Amino acid sequence: LALVIPIRLDTQPEYPLYHSALHWLVFMVLVFYDDSESQKVSEKRFTPTFYLLIAGTMIPLITAIFMVTNL
Repeated sequence: LALVIPIRLDTQPEYPLYHSALHWLVFMVLVFYDDSESQKVSEKRFTPTFYLLIAGTMIPLITAIFMVTNL
């Protein structure tokens, strides 16, 4: 989290995440690294609903199309 927050705050005025898929990739790798380092001992059971499954599929798909076409 200490790596992600400064990058996120610095990128707000310049919008490189809007213009570059590479910046998105670096940001996501840092988020994944931070998340993998802070795993909790107790886990809760989560059963997604149909709406969450559809949203979880459509949002990355729309984002990927948007990033590839550079709209």
